[in-house]
Amino acid sequence: MEASEVRHVLSGRHHIAYGIEGSGSVDLMYVGSGFVPFSMYRDYPPLAAVLDRLGSFGRVILNDRRGIGSSDPISKESPGTPEELAGDLAAILVASGSTGAAVLAEGLGSTVAIELANRFPKLVTHLILFNGFAKQTASDDYPIGWDKQEAQALIKDILDGSNVSGLTELLNPDIADDDVFHRFASRGGQIGASRGSAEAIYGSLADVDVRHLLAGITAPTLVMHRKDTRFYPVEHGRYLADHIPNATFLELEGSNQLPYLGDTAVWLKAIEQFVVGSSGAAEGSRALTTMLFTDIVGSTELAADVGDRRWAELLNRLESVTNERLAAHGGRVVTTTGDGVLAVLPMPTAAVAAAAEIIQSLDSVGLQVRAGIHSGEVEMRGTDIGGIAVNLAARIMDLAGPGEILVSGAVPAITIGSAIEYEARGVHELRGVPGRWPVLAARP
Repeated sequence: MEASEVRHVLSGRHHIAYGIEGSGSVDLMYVGSGFVPFSMYRDYPPLAAVLDRLGSFGRVILNDRRGIGSSDPISKESPGTPEELAGDLAAILVASGSTGAAVLAEGLGSTVAIELANRFPKLVTHLILFNGFAKQTASDDYPIGWDKQEAQALIKDILDGSNVSGLTELLNPDIADDDVFHRFASRGGQIGASRGSAEAIYGSLADVDVRHLLAGITAPTLVMHRKDTRFYPVEHGRYLADHIPNATFLELEGSNQLPYLGDTAVWLKAIEQFVVGSSGAAEGSRALTTMLFTDIVGSTELAADVGDRRWAELLNRLESVTNERLAAHGGRVVTTTGDGVLAVLPMPTAAVAAAAEIIQSLDSVGLQVRAGIHSGEVEMRGTDIGGIAVNLAARIMDLAGPGEILVSGAVPAITIGSAIEYEARGVHELRGVPGRWPVLAARP
């Protein structure tokens, strides 16, 4: 995969650098720590390999923090608050055309990602925190972190380049003798930030505390922490997982602070499973999921009536609304069908809600959309799906009229207790699907 082109977006008064790699089915923003600009990420093979793996299932969005790399410089008096830095990331997501992304943040980037998920919940479909923290320094009510004086001494050592072997042993013991990494990190730090910018950034982190934001995070969250890290001990990760609603905690083997050093296979597979719902290693297996098909009723006639330019505008609107509503309900597009999509969602209640919102939003611009939903086992083909259950969902959609959401008879039994109302629409033989199937109209 080629290195990403450096682009810029204006956030407040600062031009923030970002880049995009990969062509997977979901958007994934990587929020790194340290001062190496993203334009250098591919200079270190283990980091390049991680980007390739993430890019196999995601469109990876990279960025330089303000004061680093190709982003605008900062001053000691104004290094960027967590709120401002979260705004920078939000601006990047909007500029990149993302309607919602999984955000993977590690180390120093974790507090900004937490701020982003809290302030811009519609832009964050999943939150993944790796060796992160909510508060860096210790206090009476948070005994986990660094003592302030110890932290200041450590920062001085980092900035001065003194006690390199001791710092490496503390941060990333597996690469203590890796000259390639040391050259990469040293050169990246020299290019990435000036001494003044580095001091300002480190100084601004001493008092950062986002514990009060954790309870307000609504995105599905995966907290991963290596159990033997010394720089940010595993207790930081446990605290995050305990205080973010319904967070999943994955304790990993190892002691390296940087995620791309040491074993990466386990956590990369976990992220793909968490974000996409299937991992490449499970190719050919079967999984239970909910499928949603949508399309525009009378699309051929409408395209002829409105002309090419207006039709292109309507299709762009269709894509934007569909992606936004699916992301809001934890779903993703598997494939597009020209005037519709095949999507998967975690549960049928989410599929009905997303379909209803898509239909209502597009009706206001003159598009009549219909939807078909089925829950069942499918064959996993990487990020694609296949099998009779997919055909069944498509055939159910074919029976729907403008503005209708039709579901298979498998759906009502799964959604007992929900607020969905159903109306029987008969029992049907569906082309290419064995047996006869009850079909019902659904209203959230």
